[in-house]
Amino acid sequence: METETGLGADRARRPLVWLLWLTSIATATGTFIYTYPSTLESVRQVMIWTHDLSGDLLIAIVVLYLALHLPRTWRMWKRVLSRWSGYVAVLILAVAAGSGLYGQLVVLEPNTMIWQAHLVGSVAWVVLGSFHAAVGLRRRWKAAERDPEAGAR
Repeated sequence: METETGLGADRARRPLVWLLWLTSIATATGTFIYTYPSTLESVRQVMIWTHDLSGDLLIAIVVLYLALHLPRTWRMWKRVLSRWSGYVAVLILAVAAGSGLYGQLVVLEPNTMIWQAHLVGSVAWVVLGSFHAAVGLRRRWKAAERDPEAGAR
């Protein structure tokens, strides 16, 4: 029999895995588009479409993930570091997503402010999202050390 915590974790796990895959795809294609503009010229347009599509899907998956994640975690007031790192991660993701959507409407020229916001926001979101996840896992691992039964859930 699944506990409420286990069921909630299972519901959010699949969107989290998709979120990680899409982030990896968007990061790799964005890096290749910028780093190798002439070397990969023959596949550049496909990479741009892949980057845009993975970013658009990422936004949808983030909304789904937050809808599953927040009801489980919203009332955890004592977890201040986890809460604030989550707030900042969502804010940074909003900057990266907004600038990315803008970049689909208007070509982002390298080194403009909006291009830099997209680049820095995307990298910062990956770093802060990883930190946010590590803070949550650390608490879970400590709970598992105290109660091995709780860690298995």
